[in-house]
Amino acid sequence: MEHCNAGYRFRCFAGWCYTLTVLDNTNVNVFASTDEGYEITTHIGTSVGGLDFVVTEIPRDGLKFVTIGEYGEFIDLWLNGAKLIRGADYDAEEGSTVITVREQTFNNLPPAQRTMVNTLAAEFRVDGNNFNDLRRASQNFRIDTGTTTTNNNNTTGNTSSIGGTGIGSLLITDLTGNAKTQTIDVVPIIQNGRTLLSMRFIANAFGASVDWNDAAKEVTLIINGRILILPIGNITPELAVLGMDVPPQIMDGRTMVPLRFISEFFGAVGLMGQRNTTN
Repeated sequence: MEHCNAGYRFRCFAGWCYTLTVLDNTNVNVFASTDEGYEITTHIGTSVGGLDFVVTEIPRDGLKFVTIGEYGEFIDLWLNGAKLIRGADYDAEEGSTVITVREQTFNNLPPAQRTMVNTLAAEFRVDGNNFNDLRRASQNFRIDTGTTTTNNNNTTGNTSSIGGTGIGSLLITDLTGNAKTQTIDVVPIIQNGRTLLSMRFIANAFGASVDWNDAAKEVTLIINGRILILPIGNITPELAVLGMDVPPQIMDGRTMVPLRFISEFFGAVGLMGQRNTTN
């Protein structure tokens, strides 16, 4: 496959073209794609031989994926070709790079995909510079828990779930005026009269760019060039002036954000147009 004028992920210059060779997604090929100096020390799942890793239990605090790659060089985490969101799907910390993939990230996999081969890949840039060479640490795994895991929000205080444990969809009108049905990945909750939805739902619904600042415990949302910084568990004076009265928070490993505040800030319309619930 020939690729021209790629973004910074491929370190190129205008007019340069690259030939990419796509290999079969076998355990051996994925294992061999891990670069020297970025080897995995703690894999997702337990090895049952032949580089075959099986997840038999998904703890509520997630699963560890640890490489010897330097934390300062870590840039992204990918699952089955989809970029995961730091602070929503996983957390990362030093030592050298310790990644905790959250429980709900595994639960969100389609049922048919869970028992098939899944590929997790961490990407690094040498010296932390986006224009330097790309490095990776990757593995395959499959899930065999023997049971179907459901999401339950065990919260206290003036908090309740919408529709019990039902996870359905909302009919929304995005920022371009197009109506579409967006699947809800986590049961919405109501806190102090405000509806909170997962950050992943918001990002997918409106094509938002999401960044997680682990040191500051802040989520940054960018939609059409407009930026909103949301501290976890805190309402800054600036956000209070804009009308926020319930702060973003992490519940059951998922980042939950106030729906109406975000939709009004970005000028979204029709976000709560319809809810189709399935139990």
